[in-house]
Amino acid sequence: MIHAHVVVVRNIRNVAKNSVNSEDSNFIYKPNLMTLCFLRRGDEVLLGRKTRKIGKGLWNGIGGNFDKGEDKTMEDAARREVKEEIGIEVGEMTCLGKIDFKFPDNTVYRVVMFTTDDYEGELSANLEEISELKWFDKNKLPLDEMLPADREFVPQLLDGQKVYGRVEFTHDYEIISCNIETIPKESDIRMKMR
Repeated sequence: MIHAHVVVVRNIRNVAKNSVNSEDSNFIYKPNLMTLCFLRRGDEVLLGRKTRKIGKGLWNGIGGNFDKGEDKTMEDAARREVKEEIGIEVGEMTCLGKIDFKFPDNTVYRVVMFTTDDYEGELSANLEEISELKWFDKNKLPLDEMLPADREFVPQLLDGQKVYGRVEFTHDYEIISCNIETIPKESDIRMKMR
């Protein structure tokens, strides 16, 4: 059974804290920082079918790890990952929010999400990461071929809402709990990562 909790947030203080308080224990741990970028073309969004790791064989936005050696900001990481995975140079981006994904071994991935329609280059999938690229109408997403958690927030993101929250998974990526909060469209998120 999926437990989802979605609310509107008017105050977004502490959205981008770098440490996570574990609800299961008395310790604080650092999440693994990740990025996810949704390239837009009018009412379409570019998705890639992943070839490995979390979500293997499923559609998702383009992204990956924050590299402390290469990236100064989350935006740098998003731009680098898009370039490495699909050969596109990204310009201005809009931050859509962040979600912490927690697994049974207490591994947490903090995914900071962006969207952009400011990019150039020729699409070319890095086949080690993505087997296929495809443009989808934002209202006709392949939700049945995406991670179950994506159904809880990707449509809202592509509708211009900003989100933050936490999703807890089993080892098989089934949702144990989902607490996603939407932020009104007129709000602005400023993510500051250390």
